[in-house]
Amino acid sequence: MHFFWGLAVWRGGPFLGQSAKNAPDPAFGVVLMALGAGIVGIGWSVAACLILAGRSLVRRKRYLFCMVVAGSICLVCNPLGTVLGVFTIIVLMRPSVRQLFGVQ
Repeated sequence: MHFFWGLAVWRGGPFLGQSAKNAPDPAFGVVLMALGAGIVGIGWSVAACLILAGRSLVRRKRYLFCMVVAGSICLVCNPLGTVLGVFTIIVLMRPSVRQLFGVQ
């Protein structure tokens, strides 16, 4: 939404009955587009890390990466992300699981 709103501001169209003299600066549109694209890029990166961590858990590889992703997903401000991260850390800290990963 921010990206397309920024694109409209950058192209210079009047908004909601505004006159051309009251139109926002085109640089504001570029900032909005960068903000929108950055937020989407961060979301895709987090999703890719979660997928890679899930595959690593199944294959019992990359123990430290799985711990880092589990810790970072705790920062997601929704109950599912926090619960998922906390329980993943709890399970990964078990000695039997550490042994399956080959970590001492």
